[in-house]
Amino acid sequence: MTINPASRETRRPDSRSARTALILILAAFALLGVTYSVSVPIFEASDELWHYPMIEHISRTGRLPVQPLEPGTSSGPWRQQGSQPPLYYALGAVLTAWIDTSDMTTVRQPNPHAKAGEITPERNNVNLVIPTPHLKRFPWSGTVLAVHVVRLFSVALAAWSIYLTWALVRELFPVPPWLAVTAAGVQAFTPMHIFISSSINNDNLIIPLSTLTLLLMARRVKQAGRERSPSLHATVALGSVLGLALLTKASGLALVPLALATLAWEIWRRPNTEPWRRRVVAGAQQLLALLLPALLIAGWWFYRNARLYGDWLGLNAFYAVLGTRDVPATLGQLWAERFAFAAGFWGNFGGLNVPMPNWTYAILNTAAVIALAGLTLRFSLWLVGRRPQVSGEAEPEAADPPTEQSSPMTRQVWAKLWPFAWSNSTAARALAWAWAAAVLVSWTRWSAITWSSQGRLIFSAFPIWSAALILGLGTWMPRFRSHTGVGSRASTLPGMVLAVFLLSLSVVALPSWILPAYRPPAALETAPPAPTFEPLDAQFGAALELVGYRLATVKTHPGAELQFTLLWRALGAAQSHHSVFIHVLGAGDRIVTQRDTFPGHGLLPATQLEVGRLWVEQHVLPIPITAYAPDDLTLAVGLYDTSTGVRLGLVDQPQAISSDTIRFGQLSLVRRAGQTEANVIHAQFGDGMQLESYDLDTLIRQPGEQVTVTLIWRCTAPIPNDYTISVQLIDDQWRKAAQSDAWPLDGQAPTSSWEIGERIVETRTLTVDPEAEPSPYRLRVAVYRPTEDGTLDHLPVSLRREDMPTQALILTTLRVR
Repeated sequence: MTINPASRETRRPDSRSARTALILILAAFALLGVTYSVSVPIFEASDELWHYPMIEHISRTGRLPVQPLEPGTSSGPWRQQGSQPPLYYALGAVLTAWIDTSDMTTVRQPNPHAKAGEITPERNNVNLVIPTPHLKRFPWSGTVLAVHVVRLFSVALAAWSIYLTWALVRELFPVPPWLAVTAAGVQAFTPMHIFISSSINNDNLIIPLSTLTLLLMARRVKQAGRERSPSLHATVALGSVLGLALLTKASGLALVPLALATLAWEIWRRPNTEPWRRRVVAGAQQLLALLLPALLIAGWWFYRNARLYGDWLGLNAFYAVLGTRDVPATLGQLWAERFAFAAGFWGNFGGLNVPMPNWTYAILNTAAVIALAGLTLRFSLWLVGRRPQVSGEAEPEAADPPTEQSSPMTRQVWAKLWPFAWSNSTAARALAWAWAAAVLVSWTRWSAITWSSQGRLIFSAFPIWSAALILGLGTWMPRFRSHTGVGSRASTLPGMVLAVFLLSLSVVALPSWILPAYRPPAALETAPPAPTFEPLDAQFGAALELVGYRLATVKTHPGAELQFTLLWRALGAAQSHHSVFIHVLGAGDRIVTQRDTFPGHGLLPATQLEVGRLWVEQHVLPIPITAYAPDDLTLAVGLYDTSTGVRLGLVDQPQAISSDTIRFGQLSLVRRAGQTEANVIHAQFGDGMQLESYDLDTLIRQPGEQVTVTLIWRCTAPIPNDYTISVQLIDDQWRKAAQSDAWPLDGQAPTSSWEIGERIVETRTLTVDPEAEPSPYRLRVAVYRPTEDGTLDHLPVSLRREDMPTQALILTTLRVR
């Protein structure tokens, strides 16, 4: 009896303990997923606020929404998700079609002050929707019930994807059996994966579909040339799964070239004795069997996009609704955003504004770096290893082998890198790595255009990321067997430790970090004594009373955080939502920084307040690094109707600066310690121009008067072109009160002549338009040059490397009276 060594590799039985561990992982994930799904407030998971309206719309109308192409136009409550392929939403609509969701607008009320993607020290307005706990209590009904049904469906999909991860990694790396189990554990227990898996998100369908597609392709590649060709039925099944992936998310498109490569590999590995005509016919049949079902399932979606939007992917409509970066990101800019990306992969909950503690990211990112180094070492050892075969199967001859004069090392490396010299197992693994690379490249292109540079967007390749982490960490184990490219059983130990650590984080995250973020400030029984708070007793209509305040400091500087505490008392539930505005005012009542919020950092809507409720709010407002100093600051607070913007009047407050605003507190805004120049900001324009600092001769002017602005530049790199520096005064409606556009020093110092390290001090005189309306005006600086097609090429500007560059910089605000 002859035993095929390749069969020994693929059919080697897993240990019973590994299979038992897989069952335990699936059970633990299901328990955690269900717990998250019923515990996290609905619409408070990433993008769930917009994913669910797609389901509701399809369920109610049986149609897909048509997206606008005009940037900034409202698209409906689904926003950019209306441009997504619809399979996940259609399945959710089928599951919830029996539920009356006419109460969606009552349950789903977006928080107008939500800080999605912004992490503040006091967790200000983390809630994406206005809390309505009385509508969301168990037993569920209406929209709340529908959301939980789809959430549980997502948990089931995610459990399926974890099983498929085990199957895929087991197919790619049959030994040791614990490698596949550990990969499943890493995916299952990554906190962000659990958080997304327990919410409404189409990632929950693309992950299992892409994994299943990759699994089917890997099995075909590994069997190529050994047995008879796969049946057309099997290829139709592969094409069908591929079509379902295409109809779930645009990232599934990266699977198409991999599927074509799979068919090409099978044709190439067919016996050489087979006539070429038969090969061509068989290949055409397989190609048709692959593409036809994929086109039947998903082709109509691309046709619809082309007909409606003139773009077969519909990305132009997606960008119009979502918005794009002012300046497309470079690889360097994306690298500067790496912390936010990593946090979004490991766990940054809510609307990407409820993070884990920094030490968790430090540990996990360190593990990822070590794993990357291990993968690099593993790949290098594989290239120069003594054994070119991984599984013992026969190797095809290289199409273009190196010459006889080549060294043995060169021939070895050539055999490893040349695809036509690969074994089936090596080709299957290359297919998996190619999928991960394609997902990463797609994310890079997407993030370069949009502001969504979040790590969860690469979850569709999660099985590969999990395997990569385990393989990379295992490389550093003493018993690592580099010549096999797989590793010993002990090499999975670091991955097991990582999976256990991730499990512990997932268990702790929900009660320790996620749920507390949505708890309103605790009610106080009595007001703190007078020495603790400065009394105000400012009553705004019949809604709220600002009882007192406390300043943490009386001196601050640009770039610092201004900390203070407000003590509030509810006078009764309001008929409509009220928002609090907090202004930090400088000379001329200019707003230096501000905050608009619902009471209780967004968690105490005025319509739900109980009479006499007393609470404190800790506020931390960042002072912009560009704020003009020195200046005298005061705080100003008021209330307004959220829907109309009409302010509530103050009752009997002689110290108020107006009938609707209370003013209190005295602070000094001073220059930072050690600064010898005014307003040092170090704003980078492009690669070569840095605005070191600026100064003004006044902050208050009358129409027709002049303002002198001093800009101090430094050259940080060669500047190949001559750029115009534009200095403007504009208001909130983009009306200009003054403008000066010129080359530096009135053309005497063109930017192309600047030398590295050179310092240029430039003074601009702006004349305020005599017809300028009394208002605050922002001092805006931009650097540009005209192009041949008549457009303006702006130098991107940013204050910090991790900031998204913009086309202009706002320095400070001037008051025109």
